Amino acid sequence: MSFCCLSLALMMTAVQAFQPSWSSFPRPHVITTATSTSSTGTTVAFMKANGDASHSSSSSNPSAEENSENLLGQSSAASRLSHAMLQVQSVDDTVAFWQDTKNAQITASSPTAETDKSSDKLWSAFVVLGNGKSVEDCFALELVRNKHKEFQLGTGLSYLGVSKLIQFANANFQDLVGLFDGSNKGKPNEEEEAKEPNGIPIVSCASAPGDFLARFCLRCTNMEATAKFYTIVLGMELAAMDENGKMMCLRYGTRKKDDDKKDDTSSSFYGVPTTLVFEPVNKEESSLEIGNCFDHLVIKTNADMEKVWEQLQGLVENNGDCTIFIKPTEMFGQKVIGLMDPDGYKIILAGKV
Repeated sequence: MSFCCLSLALMMTAVQAFQPSWSSFPRPHVITTATSTSSTGTTVAFMKANGDASHSSSSSNPSAEENSENLLGQSSAASRLSHAMLQVQSVDDTVAFWQDTKNAQITASSPTAETDKSSDKLWSAFVVLGNGKSVEDCFALELVRNKHKEFQLGTGLSYLGVSKLIQFANANFQDLVGLFDGSNKGKPNEEEEAKEPNGIPIVSCASAPGDFLARFCLRCTNMEATAKFYTIVLGMELAAMDENGKMMCLRYGTRKKDDDKKDDTSSSFYGVPTTLVFEPVNKEESSLEIGNCFDHLVIKTNADMEKVWEQLQGLVENNGDCTIFIKPTEMFGQKVIGLMDPDGYKIILAGKV
């Protein structure tokens, strides 16, 4: 199954979801309930170097017991963040940025049609940083040319976090010596490095060994509602949150290296997988503007999608606002379910038929 084809179909589905002529997929099913707007009562320490976090939760927040019952969060499901689709101004320029500055690899791509007047050679591409040992099953950025009249980055996508460990993976022996004695002047520092062509902030961040695309950070309007949705509805782990509720880290569970199951899709075999980070909307911003750059986030899972669908309906009704815009639908050999989180970010679950 081609994720290129899947994501393009999902993008079209999302665009058509609220149009009367939409007939290719089931009509969107909307479930909304009231959610608390009070600030979160959870206090969680920042992640330690090994990726662990100690935390204590108040009764108003999702418990470990609740999370463990979620089918997507169980270790047997091997759920993981698969990729995020970004509509960019130029796929060629964006790919070049990631290849030149981060040594990214293209794992799939689609050429520009001959009838297209664009000078770009690529219409879409998947770029992956890998984990130092493999790019297989690592988090990817699906770059697709933005077809809107005006490109809008918006305020929803806060930054993409790249692990500082990538410099060791991409450096030769002489480079490594220079990193320690300061003699290496050939590597640009964070301030001098080329700017991402779409204006997306790229942050170099400390992280445990694992996926070099360490963080995908979004802004939200309600940290508590967001925490409930991603932990209880989607079964992710609340890995860390600062005491003031200004940052929240979510991910699917890691597994031990000796637990080598053949059907496990988790990149955590080689360390900590990509972390989904949320920050509150900046005080100076009156509202959250998602824009048209970030389109959707895909979660891949081995969980039984029929059972997931049954569970989702009850979880959504009990744990916050959510729009289900794609009921279980088969696309290119996968079964997908489309949801929107409390802020309207599109989340696609992709599993086996």
